[in-house]
Amino acid sequence: LRGPWPELRRVLNELNTLNQRKTKDWPVLNLDRLAVGGHSSGTLTALHLAGMPVRDRDGRVIATHRDPRIKAFVVYSYPLEYRGPSRDDLKQVGAVAGLHVAGSEDHPEYRNTAYRYIGSAPQHWLVAQGDHNVGATGSVDLILEVTGTFIDAYLNDKPEQRNRLSLAAFESFRPELKQFVSKPAGAFKSPDQRDFAAWARDALPWGRWVHDRAISYYRTRDA
Repeated sequence: LRGPWPELRRVLNELNTLNQRKTKDWPVLNLDRLAVGGHSSGTLTALHLAGMPVRDRDGRVIATHRDPRIKAFVVYSYPLEYRGPSRDDLKQVGAVAGLHVAGSEDHPEYRNTAYRYIGSAPQHWLVAQGDHNVGATGSVDLILEVTGTFIDAYLNDKPEQRNRLSLAAFESFRPELKQFVSKPAGAFKSPDQRDFAAWARDALPWGRWVHDRAISYYRTRDA
């Protein structure tokens, strides 16, 4: 099986082996509570480890890599709508808390699909000043602060840190913050125009044809 998911699981298993050896100067790691992160296409690796199925080019599920040690994930600049996984696959992500980060100049309205459809655990949505390499263009301190608070809240299970994950906690002294939204587990997902577009693509006889040509047009225009 190709792809980074099996290799990452082997890394986790190797860390467990090193823990058991108790090698001198090797820190004792808590491998029962782990967080995973990824940027751009690397976000898919993080989501696969959280339970999203892996599909081949023909759309067949070839593996599921849900690792119960993963308690939280952080994804930066999730792939654009219709280039990433389906909504049904995103819904299969397990009870893993998530932080979703996007840049204000990187079409954030088309990068929140994972935030909108993952619902088995609390999810947090952050839009910070920046482009696709969000954080490299002026928001690094904010992103480090929010990410650190999120990891401390869910990986170390600190309720006081969860209370800090709110718009009010960041907006008064963080000018690079554009938006911060949270939703609890099982929160209702309000539909938008992309849901109608997805239905038209899959249900109408000509929907796929229009969709493919629209994507091709915008890719050419933005190249």
